[in-house]
Formats: sequence, C-alpha cells, structure tokens
Amino acid sequence: MGNKILLVEGDSDLAIVEKTMLERHGFEVTTAVSRGEAREKLEKDPGISLLLVGIESSEGMGGIEIARTLLDQHELPIVFLSDHSERKYLECAARVPHHGYVLRSSGEFILADTLETALQSSHRQNTAGEHLRTTLQSIGDGVISTDTQGRVVEMNPSAETLTGWVLKDARGRALEEVFQIENAFTGKKVENPIRRVLGTGRTTNLANHTKLISKNGREHHIADSAAPIRDDEGELRGVVLVFRDVTDLYEKDRQLLERVKELDCLYRISEIVEIQGISLREILQKTAEVLPPSWKYPEDTCSRILLDKDVYTSEHFEVTPWKQSADLRVDGRKAGSVEVFYRTEKPTKDEGPFIKEERKLINAVAERLGRIIERKRSQEALSRSLFRLEETNRLAHIGLWSWEQDTDTVVWSKELYEIAGRNPAAPAPTYTEHPGLYTAHSWEKLQASVEQSLSNGTTYRLELELIRPGGELRYVIAHGGATYDESGRITGLYGTVQDITDRKKIERNLEKALEEKTFLMKELNHRVKNNLTIIASLIGLKDQELGDSVDLSGIRHQIDAIRIIHEKLYRSDRIRSINVRDYLNELLAAYFSTFTRRGEVVVESNIESFEIPAGTAVPLGLIINELATNAVKHGFDGTEKSMFRVNMHRDSKSNQCILHISNTGRAFPQDVDIHSAKSLGLQLVATLVNQIHGKIELSRDPYTVYTLIFSC
Repeated sequence: MGNKILLVEGDSDLAIVEKTMLERHGFEVTTAVSRGEAREKLEKDPGISLLLVGIESSEGMGGIEIARTLLDQHELPIVFLSDHSERKYLECAARVPHHGYVLRSSGEFILADTLETALQSSHRQNTAGEHLRTTLQSIGDGVISTDTQGRVVEMNPSAETLTGWVLKDARGRALEEVFQIENAFTGKKVENPIRRVLGTGRTTNLANHTKLISKNGREHHIADSAAPIRDDEGELRGVVLVFRDVTDLYEKDRQLLERVKELDCLYRISEIVEIQGISLREILQKTAEVLPPSWKYPEDTCSRILLDKDVYTSEHFEVTPWKQSADLRVDGRKAGSVEVFYRTEKPTKDEGPFIKEERKLINAVAERLGRIIERKRSQEALSRSLFRLEETNRLAHIGLWSWEQDTDTVVWSKELYEIAGRNPAAPAPTYTEHPGLYTAHSWEKLQASVEQSLSNGTTYRLELELIRPGGELRYVIAHGGATYDESGRITGLYGTVQDITDRKKIERNLEKALEEKTFLMKELNHRVKNNLTIIASLIGLKDQELGDSVDLSGIRHQIDAIRIIHEKLYRSDRIRSINVRDYLNELLAAYFSTFTRRGEVVVESNIESFEIPAGTAVPLGLIINELATNAVKHGFDGTEKSMFRVNMHRDSKSNQCILHISNTGRAFPQDVDIHSAKSLGLQLVATLVNQIHGKIELSRDPYTVYTLIFSC
C-alpha cells in the first residue's frame, strides 16, 4: 500500500511546515501551490496515493474547488485540512467526496492518523474494485453498464464477444445500437430492457424467445436481466445488463418441445383409440382435431384425413398451398392420406414452412393410423363371434382375464397363458399369487390400481413388466375394470393384458434407425447438391469448348465417377469416407467397359486398400477420368498393345497419397505444359488437383506417366 501524499497548499511556507511534519510520521510528501501544478504532478507521478488539500488555497476557487477539479481526472482519496470549523465550511466540503476533514489545531498526530485511516480505506476500496473488475472480466455472462441516458459505459469480454462490439467503439453509444434484440419467432424488434429499468427504476427480465443480433450479423438466443445502479443516497446512476448465450439450450429445449408435442399427439391418439366402444369414424375425426396443436403454429394450422371416399377435417379447415402430407397405407395399399395445412404463409424451414420433426410426426401418425384402421376393422369384423374375437386377441397379443374376489378365482384366456409363458392346462394363478408374476415396482402399481377399482369402480390402464417362468421379462399393458352383482355390489374385476414387448423393441430400433437415417440423408443431400454443381459446371465448360459438335461421352464418364461414389456411400456403413481401391477399380472397369471395346485396352491397377474422404474421392475420380480419356483419344496409336496402369499407395509417415497413372502409345507432346495447357481436359485436371491441395508432375519418356501427390 503506497503512502505518497500530494499536499495542495496555497501558502508555500505553511506547506513546508506541514510537509516536514508529515515526513516525521513516515509519509512521502510532494507539494503543489496551485491547481495546475497539482494536475501536472498527478500526471507525472502515478504513485501518489492521497490528496491532502488545504481549504484556504489560492486562485480564488478555494481548496474545495481545486479538489473537485482534480477528482474529475483522478480517483484518489481526499482529506481536507482547514483552520475553520464553521458549518458553512463543513457543508461546502461535503459536496466533494472525501475521507476526512482535519483542523490544523488538532495536532500532527490526529492528522497523521486520519491520513493513515484514509489510505487504508482507499486501499480496501481499490482492492474490492479490482476484484470486481477481475470478476466481471472472468465470468461467462455478458455484462454491460450504462449511464442514466442509456449510453454504454462498460462491458466485459463476454459482452464484447456476443455483441461483436469492442468497448472502445461501444462506449458512449446508445445501448440499442450495441445491444440489438428481436423476437426469435416474429423477427420484430424487442423493447430494450434498459429503457424499462430507467423508466421504472426496477429490475426487469427479457421476454422468452429473444435473439441478440451481433455487429457481424451472428444471432444468439439470450436470456438476461437488467437492474438499476444506485448510489449511497439511492439515486439512479445507470443500469447494469447481464445476459448469457442460451442458443444451445434453446435448441435442446426446442427439440425437447417438439419431442413432447410428438409424444403428446401420439398419446392422445392412443387415448382416443382406447375409448370403449368408439368407432373408426370417430377415431379418425377426433384424430384430425388433435393434430393442429402439435405443429409449430397451432393457431394457424388445420388438418384433414382422407380414407377411401371419407373425409375428416379439423375446425376452420381450408386448403392452402402450404401443405404437408403422408400416405395412409392400410393392408399394404394406399388408402388415403394425412394432411396438415398452414392457413397463411410462414418462413421457409426444412420442408417448405415445416420442420423435420413435423415430417417425422406426420409419418408416425399416418403409420399408426394405418395400423389402427387395420386393427379396428378387424375388431369390428371379428366381434361377431367368440372365435373371431379370440383370433383377434391372439394376433394383437391380448389376453383376457376375470377375477372373483370372494373366492379368489382367476380365469385366463388362452392368449394370456401364452403371454405369461405358462401351461394352459394348469389353473391360473390366484390373486394372492400375482406378486410373483411381476417386478416389484409393477406389482405396487397394479395392487394400488386394483384396490382403487374395488373401492370406487374406476378402470385402470397400466404398463407393467411381467416375469415369465425362467426369468424372461415381457412388457404388457394391463386394463381392468369392476364387475357387479345384481344389487350393484362390486364382486371382482375383469380386463385384458396386452404383450407389447415386440413393439417396444421395434420402437427402440426404429427410433435409432430414424436418427441414423436422418443424419445420413442430410449428409447425402448435401453431397449431391455439391456434386450436381460440379456436373453443371462441367456441362457448361464442354458446351463452350465444343460448340455445335457436341460429344457427351466424356461428361457421361465424369457423372459416372460421381455416381459410383454415391453408390459406395449408399451401400457402406460409413458416410464420410470410401475405400479407394474398391472405388478406383470400379471406376476403371466402368470407364473402359463403355468407352472402348472389350479387349482393346489392358488395365493394370495396384492400389492399396485404405479409406479416403468422400470429398477427396470426387475430384480424384474426375482426375483419373480425364487422364484416361486423354490416353484413349491421344495416346493409344494401335501400333502396340494399349495398356493403362494405375498405382496408388499412402505414405504412412507423411500421410500423403501417391498416385501414378501411365499409358502406352504416343508420348505426351513436348510443347505442352501440363500446368498451363489450353485444352479443357488438362485445365480441369489442374483445377481438381488444386481442389485437393495436391501437386501433379508429368514424365514423357519412355511413356506418359503422371504422378499426383496429395494429403489423404
């Protein structure tokens, strides 16, 4: 802690006396007799820790005015020294923040103690302030403070990163210019919370779904709060805004919300189906009514289900151009469709205005409705006879049971014996034996539901874990309801048990497969787009070169090179790389089987088996295609056996691929530089080599040999 003091005293003689006195107490003292001299010494000496100002200074401003002026440029503790104890002097001094007011008559010990106390207090404040600044610089949340006009005063590095502004550029600007926010759904500007705090003087939070648009155009979903900054007297001095990037959390919440909506929709359909005695028409109508709330804009969504010639629509239905649909397949044939419409135009997403989760949902609804329709029609047809009912239960893995409470007599259907894995010739387990049929948790649920049903006649539906003899676990859905005698007394229960084990497994596998398929399709679509761009460019270049006499054979081979890659990716478990040996051998076979007659060219390949990125395989295949075309058109002269050789290996030390391509026949012309050739084919080769960051060299003697080296 420093103890250097700047003594500002208009009387130079008095200043010498006071300086000598303070130095006896261990203080380092420098003096100034005017405001200008004091300012100059403060600028030159950053080690000064305290201002001791005599109130009766020169220049007519008085020591208090000098102190006020110095505080505008320097944050230092001030102690006033005076000969006066009158109220007016004390009130005047109170207008300037200070750490003490000492009368000269108090003696040097009082003065020294006051100065020591002021230095210690200032040190504590500086330490706390530095700690606060360090904390603000270190925390992950963005922090911006403003003055009472809403202009930026301070901001920490996190705030700079999120807003795209640096403090030196942002300071003094209106917060709305630096902190631009809008509604994530509508894109409309959102009122800045700083203005609400300045208007109300109270802490406020941002509305949900708020996006921050940074200076460079990046978007961040944020959550924030703004609070007033007040001084010791409670006066509003500004506002502090604290905000954080919740983009990842927002996306997870969005995905979770979509998943919840999907599950809720499917669950509600299940509930509809389970309504006792409900007809197929009622199921489809109610399903049409429950679909809109599961889409992104439920208030502007309507739906329609078509089954054969029947139509079922939601409320306020209308046909619009913004439609999403899925085929409704029953018994293996298209029997109708499930359709969802937006009544007004919406922003473009994954599939027009619809997101990918909605495609999954409508497919799931259509698939489930197809199964429901099939099952319902079967049930309605088979309900005419007990035999058909038994067959239906068997097909649906549903067992029937009944229980007489007084005698503890239980009766099971044949299918229930099958579900439980027990011998149909043996008596059904009594209710008192049922705890051994289920896991502990499932038995607790079943027992509680049975007791409630016996008490008030309510029905129950439970998903339980049933244990077969030998320990095999089966998942079942158990329904139960009360039976009554003629007097209305509950005498027992009856119900069904449905084995859903296979469905559980299928649902898990389907969910996993769907995730993998979604990722694969996304990757393939991206690559197809890029490859089609390449194809379009090739066709354009060929058109420019050939004019009216068009030969598309080369283009066909270029397209084939790309096709083989997609074929490999489609058939492989990998979606980011392919086996270079398999790919190039198939490419060479395809090329020479179509471009030349069988037996004209002997193709020799010695290619090491390893994986290369799909993004590298495309230009590599096109390079080989062009060099093969060049050999066929200009190299083979028919005077000797035509041979085309491809050798490729990977250098494990440098992780580089080395490719040698050679052909017999005419030597490559001496006057043609492969790096600055005028022919379209060689220009394309040079471009593709650059694309894979490689280099290519040419040897002309005794045969044409190309050597391509690139990172792989």
